[in-house]
Parts: sequence; C-alpha cells; structure tokens
Amino acid sequence: MNSELNDLSERLRYCANKVGSGNQLSRITGVSRRALENWLTGKAEPKALVAVLIAEKAEVSLKWLLTGEGGPEISTENSITKQDDRISNALLAKVRTALTQVRAEAGLRLRDSDFDWFFDYIVDKAEKISAIAETEEQEDLLIKMLVAEERDALQYPSKSSVTDQSA
Repeated sequence: MNSELNDLSERLRYCANKVGSGNQLSRITGVSRRALENWLTGKAEPKALVAVLIAEKAEVSLKWLLTGEGGPEISTENSITKQDDRISNALLAKVRTALTQVRAEAGLRLRDSDFDWFFDYIVDKAEKISAIAETEEQEDLLIKMLVAEERDALQYPSKSSVTDQSA
C-alpha cells in the first residue's frame, strides 16, 4: 500500500478521485460537501454506515477504506470478515438499502447516535444471509423476507423486538 494512503482521510481522497471529485462523491453519496471536506482534511471521520455507502459508490473494499488493510480493489480477500464469514460490499449495500427503505417508509430517521448500532445490525443480518444463501437469487429472496419481518416488527413493536434499539 502507498504510504500516502495510511490514514482514513487519504483513503477518502482516493475514493473522491476515483469517482471524479469531492463534489461528485458528495453528490452520489448524499453527504454534505462540508462533512466530506472535514473527513478529507482529517478533522472528523464518517460514521460506519456512511463509510459503507462511500465504499459502495467508489467501488473499493470496505475493509481497506476503514482499516487501510489490503488494497482498494474489491475481492474475496478484501470483503469484510467477521467470524470467518465473508460478506461482499454488494450484499452489505443491498441489506443497508432495504433496511433504510423500511425505516423511511415508517417515517423513522436515524439519529447520529444510531449509526453505529444500525451498521452492526446490517452486518449481523448480512452475515446470516451470507451463511444461508448460495446464489444471488437466494440472497435477494432472504432480503425480501427480512424486509417483511422488519415491516412487521415496526408495525407491531414489542420489547423483545430485534429492532428495539434500547435492548
């Protein structure tokens, strides 16, 4: 890895250059230009969920973006690894999109304090889908089932609900 890519701000700059510019990265991710500039200058760091979106749009490895380990190319080795299960950026993005859409339909917005919890929740669901699905079609079917489950949980919340953030 190049020494200039040793910190997160430089890896984010790499992503901005890869998509064309900081303005372009801001536009395609929906992140404000001011927030992006703070990340590019090292004054702040993006939340994990935003990093997933940046990795997806810039087509770089999420593991590389977050840690600097490996290279920016997306490959099996660069996919996020947790408990020896490999989860592709594409699967994480599909699960994130589906769960974000369900919450938006229910009129729920994530507070800044919820981003880390929501990212962990997405990774957990993606791990389970990855462990079961053998094809992309099976992944898509499991995501549809997850969406139905989430809609039910939001329509009929309970104290034991997985979507209860206070639990």
